[in-house]
Amino acid sequence: MSGVPTVSEELNTWFTQTWYDIKPEATDNILDATPISALLKMKGCFKTQIGGDLITKTIRYGEKGATAIKRGSTLPVTEPELKTQARWDWAYWVVPITRTFIDDQQNAGTYKITDYVNDRLTAAREGCVQKIESVIMATTVHASGSEEPLSLFDYIPSCASTQYFSSSYTYGGIERDNTWWQHEDFTYANTASGNYNDDKDGPASMTMLDDMENARNTAGKQLSYPDIYITEQTLYEIFASHVMAKEQLIKDDTTRMADLGYDVLRFHGDPVTWSASMAGTQEMIMLNSRFLDVVYDPRAWFELTSWERPPRQLEQVAYIICAMQIIGHNPRFNARVRWAAI
Repeated sequence: MSGVPTVSEELNTWFTQTWYDIKPEATDNILDATPISALLKMKGCFKTQIGGDLITKTIRYGEKGATAIKRGSTLPVTEPELKTQARWDWAYWVVPITRTFIDDQQNAGTYKITDYVNDRLTAAREGCVQKIESVIMATTVHASGSEEPLSLFDYIPSCASTQYFSSSYTYGGIERDNTWWQHEDFTYANTASGNYNDDKDGPASMTMLDDMENARNTAGKQLSYPDIYITEQTLYEIFASHVMAKEQLIKDDTTRMADLGYDVLRFHGDPVTWSASMAGTQEMIMLNSRFLDVVYDPRAWFELTSWERPPRQLEQVAYIICAMQIIGHNPRFNARVRWAAI
């Protein structure tokens, strides 16, 4: 059996060397393979952090007020609470590359080995693409302790069926009943109260631009406006027809998104796109990219692990592994909008 480790070890080296040769380009291609991850990348949302037990952000929420005085007044000496810290755990995910000795032996010839390696790595790369999209655009709030990375839904959840602005729900370890830790929600069909703004009656086919303008201004507060708009395909097409009717159809034809072939329009100069993950929601997410980070550890970012063979098996496996987390740290400048009627 002396030939067994020789064949396998040669292919182990070939796989590993090929992956690290193509890794920079492969990583770019993976992130560019879906419109949402490509958009976040274009906006500079991908940030690095090497190690650490937690990912943390200092959150400023308090305000200092000025006090009117007159002769003989006692001056204030108290210092209000101005900031706190949000904390997130790292999340990890892997995509396996599995081989058998039989496949290794049959594809070990000079003319087959390159295709064999490329085929397995291409399949793994496609698995990474699917995972990135499903991570970013997951459609449920993850339970505490979930092994899955957080998503945009965790940061800016829809309150259409669950009212998340209560002390029962936390994000980054901070309770969501704090108004400064809430986005502007236009999905809850009820009397407007606090950051619950009631959903939009619509129909979107008639009122969409006015509704978007109102939600944008409410979220931006004349301070910092959303600059990414993500919706479902139907609402995207309604938006396109609205701006086309006004002869204001501005296609994104000069940026990286256009180079990648994605269909992107603009609202107030900022990109509007759609995701299949939002199908049927009748909703739009308005994100402020200045306060959104996709944090990853560069030492564990599409890294290939060593090859392992289970006892008494011909198969062996390595994993492409990523350590990351999606965090938002100023929800009040974001919004989620739902139209009751399309």
